[in-house]
Order: sequence, then C-alpha cells, then structure tokens
Amino acid sequence: MTVRKVDAARVGFRAKVEAHDLGRLHFAAVETDPVEYSHTLKHVRASGIDHWCLSLLESGFDMVTCNGTVISLPAGSLHLVSMTCPFRGRTGNSKSIRVFLGRDDFADMSDVLDDASMSRIGGPLAYIVKEYMLSMQGLLQHLPLSDLAVVTESFAHLLAATLKPSADRLSNARPAMTISKFNLARKFIQENLRSPELGTGSICRAVGISRRQVYYLFEQSGGVASFIKKQRLAACCRAIANANDLRLISSIAFSYGYLDAALFSRQFYAEFGFTPTEAREARLNGHLPPKTPPDTLTDWLLQRRDS
Repeated sequence: MTVRKVDAARVGFRAKVEAHDLGRLHFAAVETDPVEYSHTLKHVRASGIDHWCLSLLESGFDMVTCNGTVISLPAGSLHLVSMTCPFRGRTGNSKSIRVFLGRDDFADMSDVLDDASMSRIGGPLAYIVKEYMLSMQGLLQHLPLSDLAVVTESFAHLLAATLKPSADRLSNARPAMTISKFNLARKFIQENLRSPELGTGSICRAVGISRRQVYYLFEQSGGVASFIKKQRLAACCRAIANANDLRLISSIAFSYGYLDAALFSRQFYAEFGFTPTEAREARLNGHLPPKTPPDTLTDWLLQRRDS
C-alpha cells in the first residue's frame, strides 16, 4: 500500500500505531494526520497479503473508492475491506481501531467476509462489535497469553453473527455479546451518575435491551441499583478527596442525588470503612484513610482503589 500525506507543504507528519499480534488476529490502534492511500493490483500481487481488515473509525473521516464505488465513512463507522482487492482513499485527522483477519485462519468465514467486504457494517449487532473492539484496546495491555484464544474466538463468533446471523452463530456469540452489552451499560451509568433519571428504564432505552436482560447483566454485581449506588459513592469519594474540589461535602453528595446527609454518611461509611469527613481531612496528607480490612480473599481482590 502507498500512503502519502495530504498537505505536502507541511513539515513533518504525525502518526502513532499501537499493534498487538493475537495469533489469529492482528490488532492495531492508529492515529494519523490526513493521508491519501492506494492499494493497487500491483500491491495485491507483490505483497502476498490476503487479509481482511475490519476498521472502526473513532474520529475523523475516511473516503474509500473501490471498483468505482465511493464509500463515505464518518466517525463511528465500522467497515470491512479485503486486501485481495484494489482500493484507494483519503482520510482527515483520524483515530481508528483495525483488526486484521488472516484468510487461512478464517477460511470457514471466507464467503461471509468476502460478501461484506468494501461496505459499511450495520445491523443490530454492529454496536456490540464496536464496543468489543474498544474494550480490546484497554484489555490487551494486561491480557495474559493464556486468555488470547478466548478473546479471539469470542470476537470471531461475534463478527460472524453480525455479518450473517443464524441461530447457531448467535448462540456462539452470546458470551461476547453479554460482555459488550455490560460494558455499554456500565459506560452509560458512568456518564449519567448525576442524572435523577438513571435506573433500569434509562439503561434499557440507551443500550436497547429488555429489563430482564439488564437484570441478568448486573446479577453478579448485586443488581442494578446496588451497582449504581456503588458508582455514585465512588464518584463522591473521589471528589471529596480531590484537593482541587472545594465544594462542601453536602454539595458533592447532593450533586449525585443524595438529599439526606445522614443517609449518605451511613452508606459512605458502609462502602469504604471511613467517613466523608475523614476522607476530606486525609486529602491534606495526599491519601485516603485505611479501609476496614476485608473479610475474605474475594473482598480483598474486589476492594476499591480510589486513592
């Protein structure tokens, strides 16, 4: 592939790539200045690369031309190209995640992937694929090698179910779909902790799932209400212990929906093992007070580390 910067007069060129070899998959997070690129028939014959490339455009834009067809890709787009076909395009300042799938490693999906190539990927499961790709970016920093097979296999099942749904494919993709839906719901909760409307109903509407599914997703977290309460208390704790936040403790609690100061103090102490006032005083020393010792190994592993 040939790549050249759009602004030839500009000195220098900014590009950043974070790449991971996952065996069956190759993962790359890419940031670049505006570029023009071309993948010609000569490149196809010379390179020996016959992969598919699934791209999630996080920001910027991309304009791809293949066989006379122009595909306009705004931020948020998910699209698939086959490296066995010539294409060319142009991007603005862009940030993207790209997953490369080897033809030999995905021979059982070749027809499905070829049919979907050179097009935007949509449908009811596309947003789950996007969330899975975004979560992979953070996960791969600390993922042990022993878990790579699970991640790649889950992604393959999810992609197959997205491109060509069937009962079997949807069943195989269910674990990955569950993880992605939980991440979407958790992200929505974090972004709406101050909203008095935050609850099961708003999560259902935002993620597009039923109340029963929401209850299932948060079952291991003690339920939806418990999860939201813990997140709100954690946000309050961070604000109270933040030396740059000069608000009264009562004002911070109120901003997260706590109208009863006594109730807030009780729940805060039950969650962290110290009072809001102790958290405020401890910020002068640069750390939070020690927490109540955990009773079990599980409690120890799951204890908050908001300091």
